[in-house]
Amino acid sequence: MKKALFIKTILLILIIAIMGACSNKSTSKEENVNLNVQIDKLTDDEFKEVQVNYLKDPKKDDFRKFSLTFQIDGSSKKRVNIPDFKKVINTIDNQQRYWFGNSSKKESDNSDIYKSEFIFYSKGITEDTIIKAFEEKEVKVIFYKKDKIIDEKQYNIGDSLIFE
Repeated sequence: MKKALFIKTILLILIIAIMGACSNKSTSKEENVNLNVQIDKLTDDEFKEVQVNYLKDPKKDDFRKFSLTFQIDGSSKKRVNIPDFKKVINTIDNQQRYWFGNSSKKESDNSDIYKSEFIFYSKGITEDTIIKAFEEKEVKVIFYKKDKIIDEKQYNIGDSLIFE
């Protein structure tokens, strides 16, 4: 009787240990992600900030504003990699298209927000060309625990791109 109880206890401990080892290896809490990528025409005030001294007959419609907001909720440890947008936009036709911009990140215990905005010279390129430049670019999130990678997710920028 005692031997049977001992064996059942050992089996129960093994089952619990196996279930714990086989649990979801990603994050302990599912992450909520929001990616917003938009390309807008400039407002009159935004165009006044653009230095166009060396361009021949510059117009407001020759420029666009790229805006990316990436928000990820959850408390797990993570590293977020966002592409170098200056490099992306300047490789369209090897012309300097990136004019100026800024990036920021706000991290807290429950939510991280990454923002990037820049003005670029869009004269002579189509929306399709812009989409193609971003179609293989992605925001990469690497989840880790004690310096060990436990999961990795990618969010495609080109698929999320909206023209306004």
